[in-house]
Amino acid sequence: LDVALAVAADGLTVGDGNMVPVLVRKFLGPEKILGISGYGDLARVKRIFESCNVAGAGMQEMSIGIDYIAGGGVATSPTKTLIPQGPESYHEFKKGVDALNKDNKAFGGVIVAIGGVTKANAGEAVYSGADGVCCVSNLLELPVEEIESHARGLLEIVEKANEEKPKMKSFCDKTGHGETLLAALETLKE
Repeated sequence: LDVALAVAADGLTVGDGNMVPVLVRKFLGPEKILGISGYGDLARVKRIFESCNVAGAGMQEMSIGIDYIAGGGVATSPTKTLIPQGPESYHEFKKGVDALNKDNKAFGGVIVAIGGVTKANAGEAVYSGADGVCCVSNLLELPVEEIESHARGLLEIVEKANEEKPKMKSFCDKTGHGETLLAALETLKE
């Protein structure tokens, strides 16, 4: 938090051992982005939501406090020590977070895939339930002159997957083809 404030960062992700999000939000202010690390663990997300109540802010206040939740590891990554759960894990994680959020609206509902995200798995994570991706090592392993174009390529993949999600959901609903959007992906491509 102190570094984010000192460098006027656009936002901050709160992980294990950090202040509860409601207190971080008070220091950051409403205009900054605030995320929490979910580590793919719904019990952890529930504890964070509950800690916001203990800290004196009702869930209604938190609906403007947490901008996104970072899920579990997509693949192995040198920057995350998470056990990779695979891109498909975002389907169950999103369903669980939506259920926790249903009655109390603890946050805006944005789930980002993190940990081992590459061009090869970003779309799959979004099809499975993530709304976006967070990528560090895959970009920083590149020569400096290639980082921007690679990041733009990742953005295009995520935007395309988000555009296709409603079509895929409609297809799943109409045909009963699989519980997840990902299960219908290959059929839609035909």
